Amino acid sequence: MKSSTLRNSGFLFGLVSVAALVILGLGLAFPPCHGFQEEDALTDPLTDLMWQQADDGVERTWEEAVRYGNELNLGGYGDWRLPRAGELLLLPADLQRPGKVYWSGSTVPADLEQAQTYAGLDAGLRPRKKSQTALVRYRPGWPLRLL
Repeated sequence: MKSSTLRNSGFLFGLVSVAALVILGLGLAFPPCHGFQEEDALTDPLTDLMWQQADDGVERTWEEAVRYGNELNLGGYGDWRLPRAGELLLLPADLQRPGKVYWSGSTVPADLEQAQTYAGLDAGLRPRKKSQTALVRYRPGWPLRLL
């Protein structure tokens, strides 16, 4: 099996997610991300996840964030999307703005008017009404579709 195939497998992502939750549970923070940089994109060497290198500083509602991501072209990629809640937990600390909230693409199952947000290691994941605003840090992958 090629290493690129192994890195992209769901199994490895699951292991990284579990490891991240263990690290978060111990109160440890991820080191700064000095990964492979492409134009406007950065790959974290710790998790092998690619991220938008810099957010634009614009706070958007959840639906605005989904639409904007679906139209975004960065680093030669046109398939940017909101990260899943579990992926957002792996956002490198130096790609976060302290005290700011970031949208995930994960809707709260018990209340479809809310989505999960992330406000850093101290606050973790929290539900937020989709009509409120938050920042976004996009990842490449299958785009979300609004119903």
